Amino acid sequence: MTITFVIMLLLAVGAVAGNLLDIELYQSISFIFGSVFALMAARMFGAVPAMLVAAAGSAVTILAWGHPWAAVVLTLEAGFVALALRRTGNLVLAVGLYWLFFGALAILLSYTLLLGLPWESAAFIALKQTINGLLNAVLAGLALAALRMRAPRFKPLIPRVGIHTLIFYLVALTTILSATIMMIAESRSQYRFATDQVRTALQSVAAWTLHDLDRDEHDQSHSAFFEVGPGAVRFASGPDGVSIAQFAVSIIDGNGQARTIQGTARALDGSGTLEPAFGDVSYWQPDADIPEMIRSRESRYVYEMPVAGRDDISAIHVEYEVAPIVNWLEAKGRWDMVMLALATGVTLLVTYTAIRWLMAPLRRLAHLSSGMDGSVRSGARMQWLPETGVAEYDTLSTTLDTAARAISRGFEERAELTATLESRVRERTAQLDLLNQVVRQTRNAVVITDVAGRITWVNEAFTQLSGYDMDALTGQVPGTLLQRTVPAEVRREMQSGLASGAGFDVELINHSKAGRPYWVEIRCSPLHDERGVHTGFIAIQNDVTERHNLEERLRQSQKLEAVGQLTGGLAHDFNNLLSVILGCSELLAEKVEDRPDLKKLADMAMSAAERGSDLTRSLLAFSRRQPLEPQCADLEDLTQDFVPLLRRTLGETIHLVTLVPDPLWPVRVDVSQYESAVLNLAVNARDAMPDGGTLSIRMTNEEIARAEIADIEEAHPGAYVCVEVADTGHGMSPEICKRVFEPFFSTKRTQTNSGLGLSMVFGFLVQSGGFVRIWSQEGKGTKISLYFPRTIPDASDTDGDMVQGAADVAPGRGI
Repeated sequence: MTITFVIMLLLAVGAVAGNLLDIELYQSISFIFGSVFALMAARMFGAVPAMLVAAAGSAVTILAWGHPWAAVVLTLEAGFVALALRRTGNLVLAVGLYWLFFGALAILLSYTLLLGLPWESAAFIALKQTINGLLNAVLAGLALAALRMRAPRFKPLIPRVGIHTLIFYLVALTTILSATIMMIAESRSQYRFATDQVRTALQSVAAWTLHDLDRDEHDQSHSAFFEVGPGAVRFASGPDGVSIAQFAVSIIDGNGQARTIQGTARALDGSGTLEPAFGDVSYWQPDADIPEMIRSRESRYVYEMPVAGRDDISAIHVEYEVAPIVNWLEAKGRWDMVMLALATGVTLLVTYTAIRWLMAPLRRLAHLSSGMDGSVRSGARMQWLPETGVAEYDTLSTTLDTAARAISRGFEERAELTATLESRVRERTAQLDLLNQVVRQTRNAVVITDVAGRITWVNEAFTQLSGYDMDALTGQVPGTLLQRTVPAEVRREMQSGLASGAGFDVELINHSKAGRPYWVEIRCSPLHDERGVHTGFIAIQNDVTERHNLEERLRQSQKLEAVGQLTGGLAHDFNNLLSVILGCSELLAEKVEDRPDLKKLADMAMSAAERGSDLTRSLLAFSRRQPLEPQCADLEDLTQDFVPLLRRTLGETIHLVTLVPDPLWPVRVDVSQYESAVLNLAVNARDAMPDGGTLSIRMTNEEIARAEIADIEEAHPGAYVCVEVADTGHGMSPEICKRVFEPFFSTKRTQTNSGLGLSMVFGFLVQSGGFVRIWSQEGKGTKISLYFPRTIPDASDTDGDMVQGAADVAPGRGI
């Protein structure tokens, strides 16, 4: 669209330049070339763009000539030619039809009715415009042909043109230019003759006027009649003085005052424009705002003859109208123009007919040769031209027929071989298509590399697994792109297999483009061509991440289950022993009330037994065997009551933030165990922030989908209330995160730490039907999320029985 607009703008500028740069014949009658560019637009873009270019380019006629009718005629010509070109591709023919049926008549009517010119002058202008239009059509056609041949960028915009049309354009250009040059030379010769006669007449009139003024009386012997110039300038001298037709004669005295003695001297009234014409003769034009052609016809030739030796006369001023000269020149040139138009029309018609007749065999040959390939392949006989008598055509026809027969025999001889080859190619192609389909659609990732290990091809499964597209993978080495940490023994095995060309079978961790780690089982084998030359490797990768995750979860679950069973059984037995110790210690303490030293020992035994009892309760919580007392509760209100204790526990250096965006669903939970779990997490967070920080508790309602908890064995999809406890402490490494819920595992090296805090939280959540998630990163803190399943209060859970019922919670209320 942009290039089209630029081309149209250039054509419009060319139309303006063509209307300003003209070849003048005589007296404002000239050839102009603005329509060349409008016709090019008509051929390239169609009617509407051509009319826009014509209107823009011919608008200069309004300023230069003082009337808009030429612009109207040119705009109509562009539109008509664009429509006519749909039926014929010949610009000259389309323009000739326009001027024959519309253009000449439009010029004749507009110049006679609107401008007031004589019909002879309007007809003369119409003939000139017709020849001018044909010449412009020829120039436009040749310019378009040159652009198509020399400027490939313009080919899509310019239709092709036949060789017969190009020859026609060249003949037409030669004919019109020759005739036009001759007419211009003739008109210039006539114009020079007319101007010489006008100069002689003006000088003669001035001389006879002075002679008449010098005589004392009129002398019959001096009577004479003169006809000067091209049959239009007459003056006479007789007994009554000088009689000068169509002349205005004035006498200018010594003071510069003028006295008119014949006609009206318009150049002496101070109006109009006086310019040099030829020699000592000037050219005067009126200043009135009238069309240029009317102004020219109202102009005058002016001659002033200085007079010496007299005090009463300083000069004789003579004026002569231009219109008679123009009329005489048009009368002389009108028949020349008619003959030029007839000769041009007959020449173009004969040339067009002759060229089409001469080119008919060549067009027939072109049509046959365009279908030669199909005819030869099918074995059909070509219907070539009969003998035309033209040696070149007949030779070309015979040559093509001989070549077609020879090629046809070659096709027949190779038809069976071609059929056999095509059959084998189809079979081979089907096999390759099947193999390609299998490789592309297999669920295993396939990578093909060259001998140096650089990727040359991968299937879609590999791009989906790695996250890289084909362009990013081509030329890369898979190990450097996907592998970050590979055990030394695995790397040695891979390098040895590649160096020897035998391949390898390994399991390792790759990383996708997004950084996601995944386990793959790689089977790498060498590739050889038909000659047995080693050309590369093919590696089939199977994603075994899910299997590794399942194995890891199974090991973790089995370990926790085994520890739970062990600790649960020991806790029960140990708790029974502690009960005996605690009972005996209480009895012993009562017996030794009067002996403080023994009483202190008994109290120490009781305290140790109670601590052991707390330890067994923690072990029972982890093993999910402790008795719970769940009740329907609102965790927001429970936590709100618990906040003062948390603040005292955390101290002044830690900032506690709690947030509940929406009212929480009710849950069924053991209140004391819940408070113990949150307190445990708060204490761990405090220990992780020795220099102070922020502990945030956020409680939300969440709908958990199965895909979100695929890695948590004890979790089930559904509605949960999430209690998220996050700190800004030093965080933990991934290895520690995997073990934090194991009993007796702790990163704190203190005598008072049992390593059962998070184990108890884990067991409490699982026993309550929920699950726990942990996220931590060294230097960025830890976040532990407790998920409690939503419960629907039944009839037994009245508002009075419900612990801090959820109905009293305001939306968005914080704690």
